[in-house]
Formats: sequence, structure tokens, C-alpha cells
Amino acid sequence: MSIYKCPVCAEPLTIEKRRFVCANNHSFDRAKEGYVNLLLANQKNSADPGDSKAMVRARRDFFSGGYYAPLADALNTTITERLSDDFILLDVGCGEGYFLWALRESLDERACHLHGTDISKHAVRYAAKRDPASTFTVASIYDLPLLENSVDCLTRIFAPKSYSEFARVLKDDGTLITVVPANDHLREIKAIIYDTPEAHTPETDPERDTLFMEQDSIRVRYETTVTGNADIMNLLTMTPYYWHLSDDAKATFQQMDSLSITVDCLVSVYTKKH
Repeated sequence: MSIYKCPVCAEPLTIEKRRFVCANNHSFDRAKEGYVNLLLANQKNSADPGDSKAMVRARRDFFSGGYYAPLADALNTTITERLSDDFILLDVGCGEGYFLWALRESLDERACHLHGTDISKHAVRYAAKRDPASTFTVASIYDLPLLENSVDCLTRIFAPKSYSEFARVLKDDGTLITVVPANDHLREIKAIIYDTPEAHTPETDPERDTLFMEQDSIRVRYETTVTGNADIMNLLTMTPYYWHLSDDAKATFQQMDSLSITVDCLVSVYTKKH
């Protein structure tokens, strides 16, 4: 039996070579890239929900430059120090799969079962092509097609939050690991876009604090230089700041050949409250 449930009737899904199927014969075919679309039409908030092809391509190309590799390394250490062999991990809002792929690369021959889900079909398609050893699904983070108490570790990396769903699918002794921006994250970009840029404020969430207890928090802060205008524009395109660019700010970025940035994030570890 898999960790997945049918999005139609909530019965467990059996994973077959070419499809996921439940006892009521609701069937979901694998795409040629290997992922499975478990997002029902009534769960969509638009005709093409989630990140567009352009945003996914920008993130893919930017991450390939290695600019976030130190963050991925810190996250991988945080995960592997806390989990025994044969663990089941779900990355929600996985995007084009960079962080899940980096985790798999760091595990060598260690047994594990890695899963990623995102509402963007474009993102999941690329993630599945790059990492065929992991299981990828298109689904809503607010209605995860997973059975209760089925996952050892859930990661949320710059993704939306749905803590009630996270608690539902995590095992009682499971671990939630989140990555969110800290005070100085990409402050150099904000300094160009905004007249009075403000630091990121710590994330607060009453639902999280009701369901989870923080066990550890690791700050990952470093400076790196983005080289080439293509990577600079890719970075902008993959962030929310892109939608706040004035014509003058966009022109400034388009003329840059290098940009020093600060990567500043909090990697936080939580366990379920009982």
C-alpha cells in the first residue's frame, strides 16, 4: 500500500507502473515524465494554477548556478541527522524539485522514500524528469492526497502553509522542517526596488503553534555573487519582488552583469503536539 489516498473517495491508492488506482477503480494515469496528477478540477483556483512555465524555468536555471547550494546542504544535514534509514519524506510546494533532488544526491545509498507535490503542473513535470527515483504528484497543499499518519518528515521550503494538513499526514513522531526568509534575505534586491526597504519579520502562525512545538532553529546566512544578467533576471522572476518592479527598477536590473546578494534563512524543526 502507498501513502496516497484517492482525491475522489479518500480510499487508499495503489501505485502501479502506469497509474495510481483505488478500490473503487478511480484511476490516475502517470504522465510520460512519471508524475501523477491528483488535482481535481474543483480544487483549481484557475485554469493553470501555480507557477507558470516562465517562473519554473527561471527557478530551474537560477538554482543550476549553485547559488542556494549552501542552504540545501544545511537543510540536508538537518534532515539526515534526525531521521533513521528507510524514512518517508514529503516536500510540499516542491516546485521544480531542486531541494528534493539535492537531498537525494546527498544520501548516497541510504534507503529513503522521497515524495514531492506542487499545484503547478509545469513545476512537477520538470521535477519528475530530473529525479525519476522520487514520486511526484500535482496536488493542492490545502488538501493533500495522502493518508493520515503516513509521513516521517515533511519539508516546507519557501512554500505556502497548511499546518492542519501537515499535522494530519505526519506520523505522531514525525518531523516538520520549514525554511523561511530571515531578516536580511535578498536585502540588496529590496534596496533597489523599495524607497524604504524593510527587513523580513519572523513568521508567526497560531495554527502552527497549536499543532507543533519548535525543537530547533538554524540560521543560514551567507553572501554570494550572481553573475550574468540572465541569472539576475531569473532570480527576480522567481521571487514575489518581480511583481513590484517599477520600470526604472527593472531597467536597473536589466543593465547589471553581477549582483551581490545575501541569502538569509531560518531552518526550523518542529514535532507534533499530543
